[in-house]
Amino acid sequence: MARKKRKTIESEASLDLHGVKHQDVDIVVENHVFMTPCPHIIITGNSIEMHMLARRVLDRHKFRYKVGDVNNKGYIKVVGSMTHPRQGDEWACNANQTVMVVLG
Repeated sequence: MARKKRKTIESEASLDLHGVKHQDVDIVVENHVFMTPCPHIIITGNSIEMHMLARRVLDRHKFRYKVGDVNNKGYIKVVGSMTHPRQGDEWACNANQTVMVVLG
């Protein structure tokens, strides 16, 4: 009997937040979403706070996203941006936008 192939989320560009401190999530997620073309995955794991912090960044910058699936809620799939024009049927991500980060 043939084995079923498991779908893995690593096949798309991804950001794994395991090991990232909660205080650093904002800047790490922000840099990732502006520097990576859509679609991409943000792996949050089972931490509700990590999930909330990542979603807060996406909401602030008006990114469209989907939260996990039926069996795995530990990731967010960023599908595009509501502030940038559509390309075909997909929402476009602006990978060319420059983000300035000031650490003080």
